[in-house]
Amino acid sequence: MKLGLGIVQLGNEHGISNGDEAGHNEAAAIFRLALSSGVRILDTAAGYQESEQLLGNLLPEDHEFKIVTKTIPFLGVWEASVKASLLEENFLQSLAKMHAKSVYGMLVRHAADLLVSGGHLIYEKMLELKSRGLVSKIGVSALTADQIDRITDKFAMDIIQVPLSVLDQRLIASGHLARMKDAGIEIHCRSVFLHGLLLAEPLNLPHYFSPVKGHLLQYREGIRKMGLTPVEAALGFITGLDEVDAAICDVCNRGHLAKLLASYKPLGKHFDFGGFAIQDQAILNPSSWKI
Repeated sequence: MKLGLGIVQLGNEHGISNGDEAGHNEAAAIFRLALSSGVRILDTAAGYQESEQLLGNLLPEDHEFKIVTKTIPFLGVWEASVKASLLEENFLQSLAKMHAKSVYGMLVRHAADLLVSGGHLIYEKMLELKSRGLVSKIGVSALTADQIDRITDKFAMDIIQVPLSVLDQRLIASGHLARMKDAGIEIHCRSVFLHGLLLAEPLNLPHYFSPVKGHLLQYREGIRKMGLTPVEAALGFITGLDEVDAAICDVCNRGHLAKLLASYKPLGKHFDFGGFAIQDQAILNPSSWKI
């Protein structure tokens, strides 16, 4: 099972810090369904404080999930040694919130933090935490092929998380996905649905997406002929790639997870999605969307 759960929306939606019992029950049901369905990766971050507390409150010490967390954003912090200290401090706080002795993975949330002067100190701190048995695998969340190249030239990474979708196939075309896998790097993919763009009705999209509405209509017709729903196509494209180890999808309730699980069907090689890729950076980078 390559489906992994992004759990930030669980904590935010259910208000666990306010003792929302219904929210706790819903989240517990999500974890039970995920576990019984073969889902193992849970993706969180130091900034997702309520989600971390949720894990600590609901998961037994001997749970079977592999928790992957990310470092805090080092906003306004310039000294690399201070960043390294903050990384350890916040990571230990995260372990305490999750009532965990260790986690499966820890990723640098912003690759740029490793690429500036002194970035090696952050990496060395991660190696230290790994040597202490507090984390099994270390890695980074990268945005571009250039970041991947610069990171892997300097550091040995166990996990790299990257954006990948039917529309965004840049790392496949450039060969980066294959090279990372050949190097033994575990690949986690995010933006599987491109922030919902692949699930939205093309004709109802805001004007900002006018340049790709025609393309999206062709995509909808193409997957209809394949006998696939938008969720099946977007998720199946990712999980059908041999290089991908986990497709991280955010969930907010049981119904949402049940729909993902029902749509989970890694697709055979006869499903060709290559013609649906685009190169428009204004569309592929949701942080730049003007809507």
